[in-house]
Amino acid sequence: MILYLIGILSYVVPGAWVNYTLNKHDNILPNMPFTAKEFGLNLLKEKNLDEVKIEGKIGDHYDTNSKTVRVKPERLDKKSITSITVMCHEIGHAIQHKENYPPLIRRQVIISKTEWLNKLSSLLLYAGIPTILAT
Repeated sequence: MILYLIGILSYVVPGAWVNYTLNKHDNILPNMPFTAKEFGLNLLKEKNLDEVKIEGKIGDHYDTNSKTVRVKPERLDKKSITSITVMCHEIGHAIQHKENYPPLIRRQVIISKTEWLNKLSSLLLYAGIPTILAT
C-alpha cells in the first residue's frame, strides 16, 4: 500500500507543482515588449531555424516530423512569463532536433515504435464503453 502511495505521489506531485507554478506566473505584463509568438519568431531567426513554424494548437509540444512548435492558442499572443517560458522550452526542442541531440532522437524512436499501443488503448477504451453502458 505504501509503495502505491509513493508511486502515485511521485507521479501527481511534480505535475501539480508545474501547473501551479505556470498558473502563478501567467499574469499579463503590459510592459513586456513582446508576446510569446513574437519572442519565439525572434529566437528562431537568431538560431537560424527558418524551417520551423509556430502554431497555436491544443497542447504544448515540438513536432519533429513537421518541424512545428505548437503551443496553446491563448499563449501565443500573451505577454506573460509563462507564455515566454513555454515558447522557449518548445523552441529548445527544435534546437535539439537541429543539433541531432541523442536523447531526443532516442525519444522519437521509442515514440514511433510504441505509437500502436496508444491506438490499441483508445480502441479498447471505446470498445469497453458500450459494455459498461449495457450493464
